Amino acid sequence: MKKALLTVSALFIGFFAMMFSLVMAIPLAIAAYITGNRIKKQLDRELAQQKQNMHGNTIEGEYEEVSSK
Repeated sequence: MKKALLTVSALFIGFFAMMFSLVMAIPLAIAAYITGNRIKKQLDRELAQQKQNMHGNTIEGEYEEVSSK
């Protein structure tokens, strides 16, 4: 009788753990999907801004005037 009671309680606890993990995993997956899209859009904007700055009129570095004497 004791073994049967332990078996039933183990099955109930296992089932409860599986259901709890599903309840937690689905909202976390949705949140990760939304956050991933937001981060991807932010990286795309930064990349576009860097490309625009590379094709600008500014050249970074030291400046030394070369004049004919």
